[in-house]
Amino acid sequence: MVQLRQPWIFQELFNEMDRWARGASASIPAASSAYANLESNVQIHENEATVELELPGVRAEDLEVEVRANRLRIRAKRDNDQGEQERSLQRERGFGDNSRELRLPWAVQEDQVKAEFKDGLLQLTLPKAEAAKARRIDVN
Repeated sequence: MVQLRQPWIFQELFNEMDRWARGASASIPAASSAYANLESNVQIHENEATVELELPGVRAEDLEVEVRANRLRIRAKRDNDQGEQERSLQRERGFGDNSRELRLPWAVQEDQVKAEFKDGLLQLTLPKAEAAKARRIDVN
């Protein structure tokens, strides 16, 4: 049996496939899903993970962040800034509800998660749960 020491190593491949799939669907017109690309940077450290998402035009009160075990879900809502009487010549900025779910390589200490949202950038610090940390076992 093969055991991977770094099971998250394939996350980059999955992220690239996800970006490709979202890019392919971007050519299909949709009324409210034009900002469907919630692109993220995820860095794994020894005892925590950090996540950054760019969310221009989203207000802090329109963000929802959930953590359960090793899954992180981010929901964002951007309001339609076009009035009912206005007509657009071109409209590339999307609006509506969107979400993104990320799987981390280990469980998160949920009560210690830190979130900061400033100038359209969401930054999360997700500490590794104590149960997920490696422990040294003394052998007699």
